[in-house]
Amino acid sequence: VGNGWMPVTGLTPRQSKAVAVFINSTAGRLQLMNKPGRKLDFPKYSAKEAAQLRLPDLNDDRIMEILADGWESTKDTDVPPFREGECKVRRRWDEAVAEAMHWDAGHLTELRQLLHNEPRVSGLGVGQYT
Repeated sequence: VGNGWMPVTGLTPRQSKAVAVFINSTAGRLQLMNKPGRKLDFPKYSAKEAAQLRLPDLNDDRIMEILADGWESTKDTDVPPFREGECKVRRRWDEAVAEAMHWDAGHLTELRQLLHNEPRVSGLGVGQYT
């Protein structure tokens, strides 16, 4: 998250994995998109906005383990950008979030698919440059 890599500090390795799954899930992505920029540009996320994210209770072992297991099950899989459409990794992350938070997985699927269909800011396809 951010303009570059930002380390996760103050958490155990399992908690860090749980946070990574949540932030990269549809629920995390929507929170990050909640503060749009003032100009049309590729979205950039800052540490200031990331600090405002509402995260699950990582002191709840059940929540933390479900999310961390979501990371473990996908750690060796490439993750395409949202604009490339549905993929098994994002689907798995959303399933983990839904299970951990007792949320409706179908609703997260609908929101994820809306994100997939968001228009590209640049209007250029993947691999095209100006």
